[in-house]
Amino acid sequence: MLHRNTKCEWTKTLHEALSSSVDVVPKGWLTSGEVAKLIGLQRPQALKHLAVMLEKKRAERRMFKIIINKEYNLLRSVYHYRLIKKPTSLLK
Repeated sequence: MLHRNTKCEWTKTLHEALSSSVDVVPKGWLTSGEVAKLIGLQRPQALKHLAVMLEKKRAERRMFKIIINKEYNLLRSVYHYRLIKKPTSLLK
């Protein structure tokens, strides 16, 4: 398996270019893996529950570009989720 030479100028420039494309994920937005860990499920089961929550308009989903591997600055677009608060008048 090939590994990046992290000391070469090309790699450093690539890291800088990728880092400038990273989105700032606002507070409250979580990846499916983070949601799974919070609710104590495996990721596939959490995704099923998230699908139900999206359908019922209790959560929303949005893509953010994040670094998934800090050593190599691997950048990916990853879905993030956040809860939608229902107005208290609808909860009765």
